[in-house]
Amino acid sequence: MFLGFFGVAFLPLLLRKISHDMTIYVSWWIGMLLYWSVLATGNVRHDYYQVILTPLLSITVAYGAVQLYDLIAKTKRLPLSKHSKHLFALGVCVVLFIAMLIGSWQAVKGFFNVNNWEYVE
Repeated sequence: MFLGFFGVAFLPLLLRKISHDMTIYVSWWIGMLLYWSVLATGNVRHDYYQVILTPLLSITVAYGAVQLYDLIAKTKRLPLSKHSKHLFALGVCVVLFIAMLIGSWQAVKGFFNVNNWEYVE
């Protein structure tokens, strides 16, 4: 629900560039998976189990967006000028990010319905 549907496109790009930072991110992901399997085995759907994932998802999506931007901007297959490739790469990243936000809202908007207005009053 955090990433919508399109935010998942940024996650595999974490593995594109091998560096020292990669070991930190992969270790962090392994730690989160262990946390869910050991501590949060009962009901992972509760927010207090998922809130610890927010910084890791934010950093991973940002890193993936940078990697996607570099991948598109440096590709030789696009018949565009260098400036146009950078604008195209920025456009793709912005469209995916907006689609991620819209997808997340579509997934959670039902939780904000008020079925009984007497409770609000």
